[in-house]
Amino acid sequence: MTYLERLRIADNYIGGDRTSGTVRSTIHDPSSGILISEVAVAESGEVEEAVRVAHESFGTWSKSSPYQRA
Repeated sequence: MTYLERLRIADNYIGGDRTSGTVRSTIHDPSSGILISEVAVAESGEVEEAVRVAHESFGTWSKSSPYQRA
């Protein structure tokens, strides 16, 4: 497996849906400076949507068992 195949790309999840967003940030290993990951950065609209969905889902989620949540 090459280095680029091991590079992790992390997206956000809102309401169970993967969202890559329009802004990305890179994460580097501080000891070597090697790029190790690229992550999605949520903009204000995505944050508002995530909060709205979480608020709507909380009642059902809070009544589910830890097993169901996993």
